[in-house]
Amino acid sequence: MATGVGSAFSYYNPEAYTLGLIEGYGQQLALFNAATRGAIVLKSRLIPGDYENVTEFTRVADLVTRRDITSTADVTDLSMAMTETANVKLNRKIGPVGMTVDAWKKLGSTSEKMSYLLGFQAAQDKLAEMLNTSLSALEAAIQNVAALNYDGSSDTTPTLTHDKLVKGVNKFGDAADAIVCFVGHSGALSDLLVNSLNSTNMIANVGGVVVNEGHVGTLNKPFVTTDSTALYEGTSGSADMRYIVLGLTPGAIVIEESEPGTVLFDLVSGQENIIARYQAEYVYNLGLKGYGWDKSNGGVNPTAANVATGSNWDQKTTSVKYTAGVRIKAYSSVA
Repeated sequence: MATGVGSAFSYYNPEAYTLGLIEGYGQQLALFNAATRGAIVLKSRLIPGDYENVTEFTRVADLVTRRDITSTADVTDLSMAMTETANVKLNRKIGPVGMTVDAWKKLGSTSEKMSYLLGFQAAQDKLAEMLNTSLSALEAAIQNVAALNYDGSSDTTPTLTHDKLVKGVNKFGDAADAIVCFVGHSGALSDLLVNSLNSTNMIANVGGVVVNEGHVGTLNKPFVTTDSTALYEGTSGSADMRYIVLGLTPGAIVIEESEPGTVLFDLVSGQENIIARYQAEYVYNLGLKGYGWDKSNGGVNPTAANVATGSNWDQKTTSVKYTAGVRIKAYSSVA
């Protein structure tokens, strides 16, 4: 017999689940927007359909050239062109989670506590999922463009050093200043600190600044740490582990909550004990600067593996200097 939902017992408790969501969001938003100098942007906008198709004008090649003041010859018009970039919509669910009402009574509490706790965790896990998914997508997209990758794992000092950050940023050439922040694993930042204190690798005053002012010098750019699986290769904690650091430009990752979210907290009847059930859904569109989702290869509502496949993200800009950023690789200190 199918479980029935007793409509007389269904209710929405804004104070319970909304408060949990708001508090959880507040603690996690530091990884977005201001902390990354606008490199990772989280916002909300209603977007219908499975994709958002954005049409942009491409740069005109050889727009400015020498003019021959002795000639009256005809010249050929240059043409303008446009390119279509697709951002992909990702559909997600939370739960459902079910507990008997009796279980909460035995704790001397109520099922409203359940909705608050799950709302709080859901807010944190939701933002973490958005961040991890978007980083896995961007890491794969950049890895697929050889000109944007610096592999420092074969250097004399294989772990992360300041010279590797410099060499990675320089993949942007004269547009290197467009890199506004780094995103990497906490272990990578730890290795950078160790190397900055090593006399053979020390940059003037870096070690002293680190010890005396309590921070690691990172080329005057914020280094946002998150232990995402997208930010290392190999097996975690093993000798083959290699950290990935991404140097990002403004708007490198744009995450847009593109449909209204739904949160339900119901009392379910028809079983031996009354069940309190929490379930939610949310949707967001993911866009990567300079790259478009390949609808033919990646498809609708892609799996995590498809999102993290570089060939599913096509470079749309004529120059790599107008893309999301660079990718730097270095061994971990356990090697």
